[in-house]
Amino acid sequence: MGWNIEGGIADAPFQSPKINFATSSQDGNASIRYIPGARYLHMPNNPFAGQGTPDAYGNIYLTYMEPVDYLHRVVAPNLYSSEVREVSAKELIDAEQALKRFYDMIGIAIPQIRCGALTIETSENGKVFLDRLIAYSLVTPMPEGIVWETQIIQVRVAKDKVADYEPILMTILSSFQLNPNWLVAMNKAEQQRAQTRMRYQQEILEIQDRMLKHRAQTNEEISRSIGLELSNQAEFVDPRSGEVRTLSSSYDNTWTDGNGTFFQTSDPNLDPNNPQVQQELGLSGNFRKMKRR
Repeated sequence: MGWNIEGGIADAPFQSPKINFATSSQDGNASIRYIPGARYLHMPNNPFAGQGTPDAYGNIYLTYMEPVDYLHRVVAPNLYSSEVREVSAKELIDAEQALKRFYDMIGIAIPQIRCGALTIETSENGKVFLDRLIAYSLVTPMPEGIVWETQIIQVRVAKDKVADYEPILMTILSSFQLNPNWLVAMNKAEQQRAQTRMRYQQEILEIQDRMLKHRAQTNEEISRSIGLELSNQAEFVDPRSGEVRTLSSSYDNTWTDGNGTFFQTSDPNLDPNNPQVQQELGLSGNFRKMKRR
């Protein structure tokens, strides 16, 4: 009995390489697939980070999930078009520790590694399979949130062939190796790309922040204008002091003496600086016309 092998390493601009590899028995009863995950950005305070949307560098904005939750909510719905039955789910603590030791050994600092598994029963072409879905996440905190990068493994075996194939599958899985020197070289290249990416990311965040502040200011201006309009009021500016006062909008002309006295009229001939008008209305001082905003 032979095995088929396909795939290799998937690489994309601004992204670290991901394993995209599969081996399967020729009779279709067993297989192992390394499925490329994604780099996700958990940025709760960024209003432009819509869930599931990519940024300019291929990262995807998504709230952080523990691996089992990620398998439930993201991986399984995308892998299976028909109903599946969950058999078990658990965190793989030993695998987390082993991966952490490996990365530490080759000098790549990963702040946190999380790993989990989901076993499900599914059917395909009339045959029932047991699938073990394994996901591990490389988690890195950042000032704006969290970067978490995933890799997924699918181990499949026909339900009636578990005893025959499981030892073979576990041997294949445990013998899979990556050249540590290659990983170190790729990590250094990724660090250089990350520095460029984060510089542009910071610029984008600053632009978005300015847009957000401008939008908030615009909304505030609109809300204030609507409120003044509904209450028949308007804002008037003292041309000398720059003071802004909210007064009635029902008159054509508004005057101030700068000391808290305001004179409003729609009569173009009524001037509060006219001594006769001042005497008739009990006014005093020098008035200047205010400008409506």
